[in-house]
Order: sequence, then structure tokens, then C-alpha cells
Amino acid sequence: MFDPDHNPHSPIAVFLVQVWRALKRDLRMGEMRLMLISVVLGVASLSSVAFLSDRLQAGLMRNAAVMLGGDLVLASDQPLPNNFINQAHNAGLKLVQTLSFPTMVQTADHNSRLVSLKAVQNGYPLYGNVLLVDSTGTTQSVS
Repeated sequence: MFDPDHNPHSPIAVFLVQVWRALKRDLRMGEMRLMLISVVLGVASLSSVAFLSDRLQAGLMRNAAVMLGGDLVLASDQPLPNNFINQAHNAGLKLVQTLSFPTMVQTADHNSRLVSLKAVQNGYPLYGNVLLVDSTGTTQSVS
């Protein structure tokens, strides 16, 4: 271990003494406290965001099948080939095709809204339920 009393005039000893004096002075003036508070707040903020992100990702992974309506989603701008559908059925897989696209609808008060329209086959969703709500607020569960 370095002992500054051994040779008090060595460059390292002089440097360490100056650093110690500057640190004590900055602590008394409050500048170092402000820096320390800023660092602690920054680390706490980053840790909180990382924790929240991890929890959200874990929740999404737990409920992914229900959100997707199945275990796997294949997206294409072309219809699925018949041989692909036949292979899926031969493998014992359940298959439901959907079609979705953005479009405009007109509301009862004659305002236009951009919506995503989704047409589904019987059996959709493979997991979970679809909840339909009409304009009166009446709900109907479809499984």
C-alpha cells in the first residue's frame, strides 16, 4: 500500500494530497453532493426502466398465445398454398386463416376513422376468446 508519509514530496504523494484537498473542498461547497445525487438518480432511473422493460417482456411472453390467437402466426401478402394447408392438416395442426387490412369507416356521427379490419375463419381464435361490444355497450363473447 502507498504511504504518502514515506516520501511526502514524490509526485504521486503530492497529487494524492491535492486530490484529497479538492474532494474535501467540493464536499463542503455542495458541488460534489449534487454530482453524487445526479449519479444516484441516473442509475435509479436506468434500473427502473430496465426492470419495467423486463417485466413487460415477461408478461407479453406469458400471454403471447392468447394475444396472437394461436401458437404461431404466418404473415404473407399472398394466400397460403394448398399444399402448405394440407401438410399442416396432415401434421395434426389446427389452422385458421385471417385477412386484415387498414381501411376507413364512418361513425354514426358521420366522422371518418382509420381502422384495422380483420376477417377470420370459423374457429378463430385458437386460444382465448373474442369479446364483441356493440354501440349500446352490450358485450358478447365469441370463442
